[in-house]
Amino acid sequence: MLSQDFDLDGKIQVPLGFNLTILYLLRAYVFWAISLTYSEDRSFILSLFYPDHSLFVITLLIGLPAMVTFFFLV
Repeated sequence: MLSQDFDLDGKIQVPLGFNLTILYLLRAYVFWAISLTYSEDRSFILSLFYPDHSLFVITLLIGLPAMVTFFFLV
């Protein structure tokens, strides 16, 4: 391995593409966190991105393995 693959603490750096893929899989969690900051109507922001409630739930379930992976790598 090259020295550029490690950070200053000696840990292997996770590639940017992998982080973007994890963020894409966690998009439902990101939109859910954004909707929590909108105090007037929290379901309004979620309904913009997920008009059907079941789509939101399915996306949360798809993002669950990505969430576990994210916490293992942080």
